Amino acid sequence: MAITIREVVETPAFRLKVLAGAGGLDREISWAHVCELPDPMEWLAEGELLMTVGFTVPGQASEQANFIEKLTRAGVRGILICDQAYAPPLSEEMLSAAEELKFPVILAAYEVPFSAITRTVAEANRNEEHRRLLQVMKIYEAVRIATRRAEGVALLRSLEELLGCRLFVLDPETGRSLVRGAPEPPGDLVRALLEERARRSGPLPTGLRLQATIRPTLIMPVPASRRAVLAVVARDGFPDLFILHHITEIVALEVERLVAEYERNRRSGAEVLFGLIENRISMGSARYALMERGLAEGPHVVACCEESGEDPGYSKIHFRLEDHRVPHLMLVRSRRLIVLLRDTPDHLRVLLEEGRRLRMIIGLSRAVDDTGGIPNAYRQSLWALKAAARSGRPVAVYGKEEARISPFLPHEAEDIELIVRQILGRLLEYDGRHSSDLLHTLRTFLVQDRSWTKTAKMLHIHRQTLVYRIKRIEDLTQRSLGNTEDVAELWFVLKAYEALNGEEGAGGFSRSR
Repeated sequence: MAITIREVVETPAFRLKVLAGAGGLDREISWAHVCELPDPMEWLAEGELLMTVGFTVPGQASEQANFIEKLTRAGVRGILICDQAYAPPLSEEMLSAAEELKFPVILAAYEVPFSAITRTVAEANRNEEHRRLLQVMKIYEAVRIATRRAEGVALLRSLEELLGCRLFVLDPETGRSLVRGAPEPPGDLVRALLEERARRSGPLPTGLRLQATIRPTLIMPVPASRRAVLAVVARDGFPDLFILHHITEIVALEVERLVAEYERNRRSGAEVLFGLIENRISMGSARYALMERGLAEGPHVVACCEESGEDPGYSKIHFRLEDHRVPHLMLVRSRRLIVLLRDTPDHLRVLLEEGRRLRMIIGLSRAVDDTGGIPNAYRQSLWALKAAARSGRPVAVYGKEEARISPFLPHEAEDIELIVRQILGRLLEYDGRHSSDLLHTLRTFLVQDRSWTKTAKMLHIHRQTLVYRIKRIEDLTQRSLGNTEDVAELWFVLKAYEALNGEEGAGGFSRSR
């Protein structure tokens, strides 16, 4: 049996005085813990005695009564306050609340060190400590057995049986289960977790008790490379915090195993998607690769996503698609995220929701029924992304009015590619053969309003070299840069080329084609 508060109070050397809540003196305590933080209930486990010099006690009478109620709900057994230290005057409201809740409020003599009380409780609970160590050994034996099956859900079920609690491993930003095959958490738990997460700017505390749930629920951070929490739903009280810390370490291993698996999927998927986009993979190999990733059945759609900032959250999109069991291929190219997935409402909804959460701009291609159409679908997604960015929309779908890049250009990318070939074809071929960059020279010249001086300075070349380049551009395009009509055509065809390629000279309709 663990030591009771009464046994601690009746120890003569401690000179303790009960101010209120004597009805709770026979409660057992597992530990005596010092805490001076504003919310000590977030740092104490159920069954512990709080000791303080007074910093943690609120100053206002109404706040003091509420403080006692919170401690009681958190499962703290009582509070021991150092006399003549830093505590504000203890109000009648606080003592009345403690009396009503049978929550012992104890005054300790200034001369008595808290360490002496802690040692007494530890010595008295030595047998209880032995019981906890035996339980830890059982937990790790359950881990060993569950590891043979290589199933995270089997591990969770074994731990639930040992602890007598429901366990959920969750993404704290979405509330979704991270363990494959495990049931999703109750709706009230998810709502309470997301509300608590939104309320806090920093990390979650070691033990957060959710107040707005049907059953008592404790949230504990999981020490893993991706954000995760363990939700412990009590049936007959929470397990010891010492035991739960071991559980979070075990759960962290399962989370890391999934992270490693997701990373392998991402890397192999990126290779396949690059091969599909660049037509560097045979039709048979493409079909096999798609079948292996759960993408055998079409139609498919390509999404091009863009996020501003130094560190785009593309890995989060990958994790979330995996969490939702959405088959996909993913590739980062020129700081843009390219995703291939099935054209189904549910799969697209997950992508768009996560994109909106991360404030991404997304361009979607038309659906394609065979792998041969994926390169063109990629160009369509780039086109739609460009249109979305220009219009300020979060999403644009190729072929719809919001994906029209300019009122002066055709609606279809295929028609625009014909115009690009007609006007810029010879110039692009020349750049490809001679490793020159006349296209960049043309664009810089037009951006600088055909200023010879500014353009030469931007390109770091002599003015006479620029004159030679412009003459060569005019010969290859059969357009004069001194003629307004020709300048207009060249400007719009440059815009069309960039729309097709996402950015100057990148992907899609390339110089070598």
